[in-house]
Amino acid sequence: NSAMNKIQNKATSTPRLSWEIDISSQGDPLFVPILCFVNSKSGGQQGKHLQKQLVQLLSKHQVFDLASQPPVPILLEYAKFPEVIILVCGGDGTVNWVLDSLDMVSDGSFRLCVLPIGTGNDLAVHLGWVDYFSEHTLCPRVLYDILHADSVHIDRYSVSHGNVRKHFVNYLGIGLDALIVRDFAALRQRRPNLFLHAYINKFIYGLLGAREIWQEGELERVMAAEVQLFCYGEKIPLPEHTQGVVFVNISSYAGGANLWSPEAAEGPTPSSSSEAINTSPSPVITATSPPSSPLPVSPI
Repeated sequence: NSAMNKIQNKATSTPRLSWEIDISSQGDPLFVPILCFVNSKSGGQQGKHLQKQLVQLLSKHQVFDLASQPPVPILLEYAKFPEVIILVCGGDGTVNWVLDSLDMVSDGSFRLCVLPIGTGNDLAVHLGWVDYFSEHTLCPRVLYDILHADSVHIDRYSVSHGNVRKHFVNYLGIGLDALIVRDFAALRQRRPNLFLHAYINKFIYGLLGAREIWQEGELERVMAAEVQLFCYGEKIPLPEHTQGVVFVNISSYAGGANLWSPEAAEGPTPSSSSEAINTSPSPVITATSPPSSPLPVSPI
């Protein structure tokens, strides 16, 4: 979103690191460091307190605030290790930011875990980390669990529009939900003092969504005139009164809503299918059901 872009643009002018890792001094060849990226502007702005806790558990050279330091130089330095686990403390936007940064790092082997302090935290919900951190506070045992968590692979998609290419892991929205996210980002940039807690953020999301839904007609006309949906070359007709289209990659949407059937939520064999939800103003959903897996760290 625009607020995140502003942070990234500002961070790109940050000078090079004043320190470097001397891997030759590390005696244990099996040592796997945890690298923590904290977004102090995520969700309820809990990041500063969390950063202090992590520094006490690890070290100041393993914990970085993305609001003041870009991830790429740090990732390049940590790529000297054979394997690194990244703990991303933030929301879904922060996770995407770190993943995009990893595209610029050719060396190293990274796995990723999410400590959810954002507003939606859909990827963390899907991977099981929201449930885990609701029952555990930061302590050495938590770091041990992160180091020994199971790994799963997750698809990551790219989307091109003209000369611009973006990536997404969770879902891609066109129409209603994209409009709400745009308005939310603009309001957070103008009035950051309003966004003090994840529950307040979700309430604001709800208000913005209700406002857009009540402006009935205009968005439906735009979607009908400008949006066409094709799957494997076959045109898929959009239901009447469609206000948005969402391409879904995970089982959590908009802060924890499960768009899959109850049976799919229990983890059956994944099936490839397209489903249209025709209860206006719900969006059309096109997706494949992913497998569920408890407490994974995602390899990059």
